[in-house]
Amino acid sequence: MVSEDREYVERILAGETEVFEALVSKYNRMAGAIAFGITGSFHDAEDVVQEAFLKAFRLLATLRDPGKFKYWLAGLVKTRALDLLRYRRSHREGSLAVGPGVDELAAAGTYRAGGSPEEEQVREETRRKVLEALETLPTEDRLVLSLKHME
Repeated sequence: MVSEDREYVERILAGETEVFEALVSKYNRMAGAIAFGITGSFHDAEDVVQEAFLKAFRLLATLRDPGKFKYWLAGLVKTRALDLLRYRRSHREGSLAVGPGVDELAAAGTYRAGGSPEEEQVREETRRKVLEALETLPTEDRLVLSLKHME
């Protein structure tokens, strides 16, 4: 994995910029889990991930060890997500709560096809309770759970 990342980075720096798409595909879920774990919002997480990948592309030449792209990207995502939260707190924009909104998550969720309406209702109720419990966790704990289950 490390050697693969090193190869991708070296190829990108050599002018094969289209190879960056492979890194985006490889680490998009991980980046999303980190961003969501910090922001608690799918919408904000998408923005954070996109901005982090753009920054990674622009600053790729500054990466000292190309084999550590994954960890470098994770740091960029974390920093951008925390910056977003700090900005919102200082400008009093949006919610000051850091946690997933149950309504937003429920609306964005997907369900397995099949099953009776009763089974769907039980699944939805269980899902709602889990999301409510996630809201009560500190940001770092929510981040760990998001990473584990999304990665």
